[in-house]
Amino acid sequence: MCSFRPETFIQRHAFILTDDPQRVDVDQIVALLAETDWMERESRETIHRALSNTHVFGFFAPDGTLAGCVTVLSDEVFNARLSNFFIVPEHRGRGLGRWIMATLIYSSRFKDVRSWQLIADEAQGLYRRFGFEVFDGDGELMFRRRSSE
Repeated sequence: MCSFRPETFIQRHAFILTDDPQRVDVDQIVALLAETDWMERESRETIHRALSNTHVFGFFAPDGTLAGCVTVLSDEVFNARLSNFFIVPEHRGRGLGRWIMATLIYSSRFKDVRSWQLIADEAQGLYRRFGFEVFDGDGELMFRRRSSE
């Protein structure tokens, strides 16, 4: 069994992205996600169960408040699925989404992942900047394949 080592990344404006269980309060993330359009019909227990099987990253503002989250389900080699990417409205429009995407995709943990998937009906422009392309007929499934080296 492999050992899991949490990672913490600090953005230039003192925002922090981390999956360190000492800092990430999963109950707080569940409460945040329960308010989103895509999770509002799910029970908090269901959301909590789903998060227990992923890498849960909290995104914190300089004052320490939760500013967003993102989850990654991955074997860290072949596949990764990005989901639950959410930034609270008061922190949007600052380029933080681009920073989070770059930080995750090029991090030491996920840099070798061969293919990424996500479902997005919004923010597709952001994902396209990182090489994601729409894969299916309904226009929401996006896929990114690492280029051959």
